[in-house]
Amino acid sequence: MKRSMKVFVFVLVALVVSQGVFGIRLWRAAHAIPRTAPIVASAPALYLAQEAGDWNNMFLGVPLLQFPNDLMTYQRLLFDVKPDIVIETGTFRGGLTLYLAMLLENINDQGRVLSVDIDDTGIKAVLSASGIRASLKDRIRFFGGSSTDAKIVEQIAALAK
Repeated sequence: MKRSMKVFVFVLVALVVSQGVFGIRLWRAAHAIPRTAPIVASAPALYLAQEAGDWNNMFLGVPLLQFPNDLMTYQRLLFDVKPDIVIETGTFRGGLTLYLAMLLENINDQGRVLSVDIDDTGIKAVLSASGIRASLKDRIRFFGGSSTDAKIVEQIAALAK
């Protein structure tokens, strides 16, 4: 009996850009409020008002741009869905790619990360690093180019069938 493949997609570029831009504006606005004024904060406002340092993180020594709470959310989603493939657009330096591969290693024996970026500098460093287990590297497939390039979309679609 064939098990149907589950595919999970992260559109990270939009997430980082939208939250980063609005977060910086909100952070600046929040710090302009006089300290004597009462502050009523909602969870999203607190989330977006974090200092810029919260976006400068590392996973196994590899830079990633995700907010720490996002990583926990990804873990919960992946555990619930147990996808065979996670498609990541916007690899940056490969920290999230490595994080997702490690999660899949523990959640789904067949799980793989397909990552797309126009810059392959970061992922090449990850895939050639000696301190990272081969089992994690084997779960990663990198596509160099635009995530909207028809050839790349076809290649990923073929793997996701």
